[in-house]
This record gives sequence, structure tokens and C-alpha cells, in this order.
Amino acid sequence: MRRCCPFRFHARAPASGLALLALIVCLLIASAGARATTLVPLPQAVAQMQSFRGRLAYLAHPQDDPRRTISGTLVVNGDGWLLEEQSGSSLLHASNDQSWLREGSKTVYFDDPLSVGALANPWAVLLGRSVGEVVTADRAGTSWAIGSKARVYIDTTLNQITGVVDTAPDADVSFSFAQWSNVDGLELPYSIVRMRGGAADASFIIDSYQVHWADKRDVGPQLGWRSIPIESAGSALASEPAGASQEAWRYLGTLFGLLFAGLCLAAWVRRDALADRLSHRLVGDPRAWRDEGTSLFVSPEGVLWFEGRKYRVGAAFFNRPALVQSSPLFIRVSAAGVSRAVVLPRKLPLPTIVSSHSRRRVIGFTLIEALVATALFAAVIVGAVFPTLLVLAHADRVAAQHETARLIASNALVDEESALAYGSSIQDTSGTFGVEGMELTVIVSPSSIAGLHQITAQVSDPSGTLLARIATMVGPPVPAPQSSAAPPIR
Repeated sequence: MRRCCPFRFHARAPASGLALLALIVCLLIASAGARATTLVPLPQAVAQMQSFRGRLAYLAHPQDDPRRTISGTLVVNGDGWLLEEQSGSSLLHASNDQSWLREGSKTVYFDDPLSVGALANPWAVLLGRSVGEVVTADRAGTSWAIGSKARVYIDTTLNQITGVVDTAPDADVSFSFAQWSNVDGLELPYSIVRMRGGAADASFIIDSYQVHWADKRDVGPQLGWRSIPIESAGSALASEPAGASQEAWRYLGTLFGLLFAGLCLAAWVRRDALADRLSHRLVGDPRAWRDEGTSLFVSPEGVLWFEGRKYRVGAAFFNRPALVQSSPLFIRVSAAGVSRAVVLPRKLPLPTIVSSHSRRRVIGFTLIEALVATALFAAVIVGAVFPTLLVLAHADRVAAQHETARLIASNALVDEESALAYGSSIQDTSGTFGVEGMELTVIVSPSSIAGLHQITAQVSDPSGTLLARIATMVGPPVPAPQSSAAPPIR
């Protein structure tokens, strides 16, 4: 009789497959080793940045304002860096711990010193930031990323840095450096241009530099720097990147990841053989099997439905009463007339979904639903209806107050216009009067038309809120009519 089992592959993998897997692993190891040994050496300009330990002092001024002097001091040691720039009443403090800008009595804290407009010498920030950062080159070898916040561009001689781009999130600032000079063994720029969005934003001129390397033992206390032993500056050139060890660990981790992925792929390809071996081991083991009943239907394709999930047990179980047994991880299907049972991994049962509409027709609203509906109704009444009633009740009083203020302003405007109609000249004056608990202000001022004057009457409440304002113009005054005495009657 034909043996029914869903697994048709042998448990043992062919020798050719193992040889192919071993060949792939050897190639990956060789490529990772070759890549680790062909690291691009650091150019002199970048190596000198990372090797600097000591204090750098400088004087600078904006190119468009030579009278404004900016003094700065940078301290770099093995554990961190600190920069302070003083310009008039402002003080900029930047370090690897905290950065802030103080102008007068106001202090503003920030995360990216390169994006601050008050910074005059971004090269000092780059010197400090390069301490302990991983430096990586692009494929073309023309730019180098210092950590994740700056990228420097090198000239053709690899001795000077032509520009820097701030790569911090949401940053749009870059810098251009020129007029380099060697000061006490350190290459420093004397001309700096800051650009935002690709357009020049500001330029600075460095007047002088003072470089003190760490071996002179005079770095630290002048800026309140904590007592940290300063490492030796060492050589100004480096034959390997500072992050070579990190890169080696990264390649090693990549290698192990690829090896693990290869093993998982091999296990997936040979999954039928592994399941077949597990089935052989569990088919005769009666422990932890629980009878679930006898299924009277298995499709001609050998499909059995159990707990709402589909299992392929084989066509040999078609039209036979199949006994289904289960354990926490597997199900076992056997039938009379079939020489061997089938053990399959158990699938999670599908959840039973009960229609919410049918449930509500049976039990109605629950207590929680009734409380939530009552709370929502009370919130609508308190939050919408009551404030609307209060506004409507207050609207009548406000309207009456504005109408009274308009009448007061109209009467005052008519009185002032009548008083200025006759006479020899009009004087520009103003006065404030109290009328019915409100303040009336009458202002007579010249207008833009020659010979005319503007009369403004405005009324406000005791809190200063303007309630009404009326304005008009009055022309030049005319002489008052002279009354003639009637002739005596004879």
C-alpha cells in the first residue's frame, strides 16, 4: 500500500549543497578581510584635526565691520572640547556637553553650534568635534564625514580643507575657508565665509592665532575646564582612520549576520526534510496526545479542516474516518487502512468573531455605554449650551452700552462742531470727560487738507476698551453775525 506523508525530501542534505554553502562563506570572509585591509588613509588635513590636543586662541572681526572685535578660545583634550567666543555683550559657549548663547540677561540653549549666526570661527568647532569621532570617506575620496554632523571637502593636495557642510538634521549652513597658514605646526584659515541655502550670509576675518599644544601644560583652568589629564598630541599624520577598529567590528558583525542568514536559508530549503524527521520521531509517541474526535470528511486533495485552519494530510485519508489528536504544538491524524499517521505543526486557531449588532439586539446597552452616553450629553450641555446662553444674555447689555456710547460721541461731536463754526481761528486741543460712567475724549487736530481741521470723539469704558468713535471735519470759522438795533418808533 502506498505510504501517505506530506514530506517527500530526504532528511540528509546532499554533499554538493554543503560544499556550495561552505564556498559562499569562504568568499564572504575573504571579501570582508580584503575590504578591511584596503582602508583609505586619512589625508593630512583631517589627520591633523583629530590629532590636535591643546588650546587655540584667536582674534577676529566681521569683514563688513572691522571695529567689532571677537575673541575666542578653544580647549581640546582627550575627553572633550570647549569653545568660548566673546563679542561685546554676547558670550557664546559651545562644548560636547552643553552649548548656549548669552546676550545681556537672556540665555539661549542650542544643540548645533554651526547653525548659530553669532559664531565667527566654525573651524574651532570642527577641531573640537573631531575628537573621538569616526571619520569616513566617500567613494570619490573628495569629502570626509566627521561623525554624523559635518562633512569636510579636501583640496587636490589633501593638505587643506576648502569647505564644510553642516549635516545635522534641518541644517542648511555651509562654510568656505581660504588664506591658510601654518601656526606652530597647525594649519589654520584666516578667511571664513558662511553660506545659508547656497547664498553668502556672512564673512569673517581672523586677525591672529595663538596655538598651545598639550605638552606645554597650560591648557584648561583659564576657561573653567574640569581637571582632566590631557593626552599627548602625537603625530600630525595618521596612516589609518581613527575608526578603523570600529570598521573592523562592523565587518565582523556583517559576516556573522550573513552566516546566520545562510543557515536560515538552508534550514528553509530543507524544511520538509526536517519536518519529516520530526514526524518520524513523534508518530509513535503517545505522550501528550489528546483525542479531538473523528473527522468523517477529508477532501480528495487531502485537505483536513481543524479549528478553522487547513491541513494537508494526503489523499490517502479521503473517504476514511480520520482520528485527530492534538498536543500543544502538533496534531496527529491517523485512520484505519492507512499504514502510518501524519504529524503536522499545529496552527493557531482562528478567533471567533461575534457580531456587535446581534449582541446589542440581545442584551441592549451595557451600563458602561449608558454612563459614557450620559457623560457625553452632560459635556455638550456644560461646554456648549451654557456658554451660548451666557453670551446671549451678555450681548444685550453690550449692545446697549455701545448704543449709549455712540449717542454720547455724536452729541459731543455736534457740540464741538457748533463751537468751532464761528470765530477768528480754530485751536488744536483735546480733552477727556466722564459721562455716565464712561470716558469721552474730544480731539481737534489739523487734517491733510489746508484750512480744515478734524474733530474726533471717542468713548471707552473704564477698562480702556473703545466702544464708539466718530470723526468729522470743520472748515475755517466765519465771523459771528452782528445784531443791528431797531430804529426808535416815532
